[in-house]
Amino acid sequence: MIACGLHATVAAACKRSLTSDEVTIEETDPAVSRAIELQDVFNLRDLGGYRTTDGRRVRWRTAFRGAGLQRLAGDDLETVRGLGWLHAVDLRTDAEVAASGLCPGQAVLGGVRHLPLIASIWDPERLDTDIPAEVFLFERYTEMLREGAPVIREIVALLCDPANLPGVFYCAAGKDRTGVVAAVLLDTLGIAHETIAADYHRSRAEVDRIRDRASARAESGAMVVQPERWMQAPAGAMRLVLTWLSVTCGGGAGYLRSIGVPSEQVPALREALLEPA
Repeated sequence: MIACGLHATVAAACKRSLTSDEVTIEETDPAVSRAIELQDVFNLRDLGGYRTTDGRRVRWRTAFRGAGLQRLAGDDLETVRGLGWLHAVDLRTDAEVAASGLCPGQAVLGGVRHLPLIASIWDPERLDTDIPAEVFLFERYTEMLREGAPVIREIVALLCDPANLPGVFYCAAGKDRTGVVAAVLLDTLGIAHETIAADYHRSRAEVDRIRDRASARAESGAMVVQPERWMQAPAGAMRLVLTWLSVTCGGGAGYLRSIGVPSEQVPALREALLEPA
């Protein structure tokens, strides 16, 4: 279950999260599509449009979260070229990149950076598969926040400089590693926790599409062999992470300071990613 010593607030949040997975997707500008619909690449979407607690909004077409961008080709590649990405960050492991390559350089004007958030993907033989999915994912995500701190520092350094924008970060499914990074960023920007949990939960249907494609093509790898419930995106898991960040660090901004992000980069990140007040 949850690691010993965590604050009682997190345990209480766990109990609430396991009773309901209801989420509400915040309605944003109907003239701008959040999801970037492609033919063979799924779970690519814009983080723009979300409202902060002080009334500002995340800039559209500035920061994107994605999955499997190494598959970009043909019309899909032309579509993302139109987004004008200046950089891409690949969060996958060394083994994953060795097996399938990086996002094509033609998709990114400034190049692709490989920054593995974790050293290896989860091994079902080494982990408890019997605990609730929300708790399992919460434990893995807090491990990512510890292990991946140097990578998160680099991502913040990239995103807080407007000269690097727009940009995208991605992993294999766009749910776990990408979801953790997105949650820290959105929490730091001042987005409500329920909105962040809802954004994370959007990945569930997209991951199903990715798994269906992998099965239809008889592909191997983590998308096929990992337990199906590990591939869910329960809002309760992200609520737990956000509660943990709040209790242990004072939120996303506190977490960034705790891992060595320079103090001036947090306000710079907000200015780069938020519309003017």
